[in-house]
Amino acid sequence: MRIAFLIWSAIALLFAGFGLHARSARQAVPFFAGVKPEEIQDVAGYNRALSKLWFIAAVVFELLGLPLLFSRQNAPVILLSVLGTVFLMLVIGVLAMKTGDRFREKGANASTEAPVENRPDM
Repeated sequence: MRIAFLIWSAIALLFAGFGLHARSARQAVPFFAGVKPEEIQDVAGYNRALSKLWFIAAVVFELLGLPLLFSRQNAPVILLSVLGTVFLMLVIGVLAMKTGDRFREKGANASTEAPVENRPDM
């Protein structure tokens, strides 16, 4: 299971690499793939917050992989790693959205439609 742990560690290093990229970027770094970055008020603060999120995710992901290092193949303790990773990814996604909301410019997602009471009747 040492090879599995090495692969797991490589993915944790990839997460840390995302954190380094976010820390050094001059433009707002989107968290989700394929999504354009939002209009951010404080780009440096937003990128720092996302980089912290990625670094914490890398450390927690690495800790979740420790059972791979000390268990035999097909051991039930590996389920802790798998289920912990699912939970970690859900928490990271929610925290990334909250980070975006905190740094988003006021009125960036405001609707351009007229309020319902001001619309002409059809």
